Amino acid sequence: MRSINLFWGMCLLFLFTNTTLLAQKKAKEPSLNKQFKELRAAFAGIYEMRNTDESLPAAARIPQDMLIFPIWEVKNEQWFYFAWLNPQLKDRPLEETLWRAYQDSTKPGKILFDLYRIPNSKNYQYEWRKKQPYADLNPDLIIGEGDRCAGELNMLADKVYQAVSYEPCPREETGSSAAYTSILVDFKFSPKGFITFGNRHYDNKGNVVMQFDHSMPAKKVNTKLQSY
Repeated sequence: MRSINLFWGMCLLFLFTNTTLLAQKKAKEPSLNKQFKELRAAFAGIYEMRNTDESLPAAARIPQDMLIFPIWEVKNEQWFYFAWLNPQLKDRPLEETLWRAYQDSTKPGKILFDLYRIPNSKNYQYEWRKKQPYADLNPDLIIGEGDRCAGELNMLADKVYQAVSYEPCPREETGSSAAYTSILVDFKFSPKGFITFGNRHYDNKGNVVMQFDHSMPAKKVNTKLQSY
């Protein structure tokens, strides 16, 4: 009788220990909804980059704005619109893309991303001012077009996010010259409202024609995208 009680006691202890460990693990892993909420808060907004340092390449000293806003939220995914613009030519983005953030199926809590082209992008203008941007598009349609490249999002110290692509992304030539044909994406997003760039730009022969080292920040100046 004593051995039976001991057996059941050990079983209960095992179950209690495992339940406690699972609860602790779950408490340590932020929920996906919370992660996406933090991403939206960290990313979304209007950014300005105004570099006057003459030691920088001429292309880096051209006034540029960056727009980021969420467009779709579906199960285990958050979609964003990214655009780089000359503030004097807002109707012709220098570069624009759709950014899909999603959970790594093999590593709970790990966020991956894919970059996608915007089909017939020249048919869209000032989507950020609309109540429902890209109303005639949807995630399934975009995914069906095929992605430009993929990468991962990592949390660094002080809640800084770093997004790095695994390989160079083919460039979308929507409003500028073809000095480079692909970009290895490397952004750092600070909760204090700054983005820095470590991108490497390649020509069609695979040569690096421009590279940044996270020393040039773009500052978030507004979150009301409709005002841009």
